[in-house]
Amino acid sequence: MQIVGETIVGTARDQGRSALGHQIVPASQQVVAITPVFLLAWVLRRFCNSRIGEVGASWHSQQAPDEMQALADDLRAAVIRSGVLAPAIRRVLDTK
Repeated sequence: MQIVGETIVGTARDQGRSALGHQIVPASQQVVAITPVFLLAWVLRRFCNSRIGEVGASWHSQQAPDEMQALADDLRAAVIRSGVLAPAIRRVLDTK
């Protein structure tokens, strides 16, 4: 069961890969794909409730705006270059 693929972000990711003929699957995503959801939820809950998770989330949230804008710009350019409609990607990019 892959929950990510059922969300708009997961659909947008899949459309982007297929539109340009790329398949990038990091090892961490392969691990997530074969790990039971209840175990992922337990690990994530433990991590988020830890001091490391709290500090890391705080730091990342301060760094993320510039990174996310750059990622959105790159993704928008890739969608335009591909010529594919990719409605889920466009919906994510239009969300503010």
